[in-house]
Amino acid sequence: MYHISFQLDTPKAEESMILMICTYDRLRCKISTKRKIPVKYWNKATQLVKSTIYFKDSEKVNTELFNQRQTLITVLKDFETLFERKPSPKELTAAFKAEYFEKNPFFNPGKVKTFPEVIDEYIKTMNAEGKSKSAEKYNQIKDNLIEFCKIYKKPLAFEAINMDFRADLLDYFTSVKEFRQTTIHRKMKFIKTIILYGLNNGYIKMDKLNINLTKWGVADGDAENIALSPEELKEIENLDLSDWPYLDRARDRFLVGCYTGARFGDFIRLNKHHIKSVDGKDYISFRQEKTGQIVTQPLWPDLRRIFEKYKYELPKPISNQNFNTYLFEIASKCKLLQHQMEISDFQKGRKINKIVTRAELISAHTARRTFATIYANKGVDLEVIALGTGHKSITQLKNYIKINDIQKANIMENAFSKL
Repeated sequence: MYHISFQLDTPKAEESMILMICTYDRLRCKISTKRKIPVKYWNKATQLVKSTIYFKDSEKVNTELFNQRQTLITVLKDFETLFERKPSPKELTAAFKAEYFEKNPFFNPGKVKTFPEVIDEYIKTMNAEGKSKSAEKYNQIKDNLIEFCKIYKKPLAFEAINMDFRADLLDYFTSVKEFRQTTIHRKMKFIKTIILYGLNNGYIKMDKLNINLTKWGVADGDAENIALSPEELKEIENLDLSDWPYLDRARDRFLVGCYTGARFGDFIRLNKHHIKSVDGKDYISFRQEKTGQIVTQPLWPDLRRIFEKYKYELPKPISNQNFNTYLFEIASKCKLLQHQMEISDFQKGRKINKIVTRAELISAHTARRTFATIYANKGVDLEVIALGTGHKSITQLKNYIKINDIQKANIMENAFSKL
């Protein structure tokens, strides 16, 4: 709820600037109306200038105050519609000044850009801010959209975005690309970010969009993510992959992730230069690619064994896509991972239930979840586990702890047996 009022900036002086005050959500925004009047002609009760022959501009000033109030109301409504949140006082002041005083609409039709141009500018901005990994993801989105429009014969334009465009895009992600739901959720979120960036910078106008952005996204498919049990991890460790050297290398990289709890982008590049010795003790230390935070752990015995296997020159990094392909081949050779389970999945944005093997659900991210889950089940405090994963939020870490149905049943049995 917004409350807009007017008051004098310096009520005890002879003249004062009139301020427009907007209060909402315990925030207070003060905006200068750029109108100064003699204090004695201000009516505090009506928050208007008194009508008097001694101040001939009273009607003109009151009309301006009314117009400024209406402009502010419009700016507030437009901002909430476009960005699905309320503006900060700084954002509100800037938007109002642009609309009212500068006569330069917040969404300037003179700066219209095409969808590809907006994506390119956003990618350029990401790179300039040192977010090269994020820029890569938006480059992938651009490639996806170009291929989608070519296959489905649609123009890549803001005006073409409607519910039919969304439905076909979901079909492309699921049927053509065969992306998992969590990937689709992320990509739809990225596209929405680009649209909002274009709106925020005045490259497109809201009335050119034919879709309600609140209905753009899709649910996350986090339920399909798993963590390995100690028995499953042991089976992968003991697999004889000597006939498949490429799988052997991928398996060992995966184990590095399981032993450290690192993200794929970190464990795939770990090597001997990340090992350091202090007071005769060896540690593995690396800067997280995503957060820039330095994580240091002991050089665990299992981890040391892998380094020794390769004489401290671990296999060269490979792409996430190839890694997941090899990982599925590895998991398919494990008997325990042929255990079937029912999961919630999505097809064209609709939730369905289906039966899959655990081997079908394994991915590079499983390593990080396995680390957190195994140590949590051993009773290690979450604060200690977070030192290894680099999580700053324990709530966020809890989302990584995955317990399968057999483990849940065993936990119930142990708990009930103590009654």
